[in-house]
Amino acid sequence: MMLLSSAGGTATHLIFNLYMRELGWPDSAIGLAQFASMGTGAALTLPSAYISFRIRPFYMVFASLVAAGMGMFLLVISPSPLAIFLSAGLAGVSSALSSASLSPFMLRLAGHGSAPFLFSAQWSISTLGGFLGNVTGGWLATAGHRLVFAFGLAFQAAATLLALFLRPARFTETRRETSFLLGLSQEWRGLLRLGITQGFIGLGAGLFVPFINLYFRDRFGLSAGMIGILYGVQSAFLFFSALLAPYLVSRFGKIRTVILTQSLSLPFNATLAFSWNLVISSVSFWIRAGLMNMAQPVMSNYAVESVRPEFRGAATALMSLFWMGCFSLSNLAAGFLMERWGFSPPILLGAGFYLVSTLLIWVWFGRASMESQH
Repeated sequence: MMLLSSAGGTATHLIFNLYMRELGWPDSAIGLAQFASMGTGAALTLPSAYISFRIRPFYMVFASLVAAGMGMFLLVISPSPLAIFLSAGLAGVSSALSSASLSPFMLRLAGHGSAPFLFSAQWSISTLGGFLGNVTGGWLATAGHRLVFAFGLAFQAAATLLALFLRPARFTETRRETSFLLGLSQEWRGLLRLGITQGFIGLGAGLFVPFINLYFRDRFGLSAGMIGILYGVQSAFLFFSALLAPYLVSRFGKIRTVILTQSLSLPFNATLAFSWNLVISSVSFWIRAGLMNMAQPVMSNYAVESVRPEFRGAATALMSLFWMGCFSLSNLAAGFLMERWGFSPPILLGAGFYLVSTLLIWVWFGRASMESQH
């Protein structure tokens, strides 16, 4: 299910910006479409957290698949701005529902002991699907962008149907000892700190990550097919980095692994900003992505284990709220920055936000993590 959904979603995401550019949209309008997606997701994250407190995570995971499929269907049937913005909004709905449900659902399946391996396995399967989506999407784009969206829709529909057959047996529900709002008031300090660190990651990523396909198109003149190959290789880097993550966690612990990988990514961000050599830019793009995305499943695992079971959905949802909210705001800024000064300033500014996040993770969580290991 996750393999199919990832392949369909990645192919659609790869071509989405290129499709709007092909329709004649300027960078600022493309940034606005990205804002519609992430802004919707951010607005719905807290409601999703509350829903996760009340219903089984499986239903939210299933609803997120349906919403993503509906968005792809709109891209297939119409190139109008209304269809594109509605599709972006549905992608945000899907992201909000998934953020509040997927990690708690997996943790309930595996338990704490197997959690690092399960989260890394989930990430590895998703990146494998991403490889398939990137390579196939880039190849199909040569025959038409909407053909890529049809490919994404077919895979998303298959994932949704498969989810019906994979519906798990009913779990024994954890009895709610407190109300949702009272529980949040007791957990607020840790949740807020988790959210802020992810907010800075969102600010940094939103400035350049959605526009990397345009970076390779405009700076190096690459076709959609070649860009798809670059993203496919990136997926391979993500796959192997996810496999490496459990080893690093066992060696250094969760928080130190996050700090290490995010810190090592910063020089490659700077190289990506200044390089006009395709080989150097490509390698920097791959390594930066592998290092930054290695931290994501580890941080999600840490978040759901650091709060009471009934607030695991709230923890991941709040992290997503800060990430998507900040990501969507920086999307708006990125479009205007790129129109005026090119790609380098947004990439460097994004690296600065990554650095702030890494320092905050060290100050708020790193010391306590080291003390608990002694």
